[in-house]
Amino acid sequence: MSKDDDDLSWRIDRPVGGRVRLRRKRLARSQARLGAALGISVQPVQTCERGANGLSAAKLVALAEALDAPLACFFDGPGADGAPQGDVRPQRVESLQAFWSAADAGDLLSALSVLESPRLRRGLLHLIQAMADEA
Repeated sequence: MSKDDDDLSWRIDRPVGGRVRLRRKRLARSQARLGAALGISVQPVQTCERGANGLSAAKLVALAEALDAPLACFFDGPGADGAPQGDVRPQRVESLQAFWSAADAGDLLSALSVLESPRLRRGLLHLIQAMADEA
């Protein structure tokens, strides 16, 4: 494979993997459960989500079926959550993908999920939004 092929693969596989991870997390499915649905082990799911390895066309179709999403959502970004294409800016999609690729993203989501008070969750959201505006 040439360097150009490798660069193209990285530019495609990484965003697709990020979208796979985002969709899987939104559905609260484990990597093991997704792997079982695809007939693969957890390790290929992990490498796919990191963008280290791509999937064949057949596996991508199976993946879309397993995650109850149209195949295009893994290439176009939004669609996975039902949002119209115009509602999410490409930068926001990239930011979400980068966030889900971070090692501590799952820990943060788990910690937030135990907060039962809607008022507390809203307060945290406003704090985080204020911090993001300052960044």
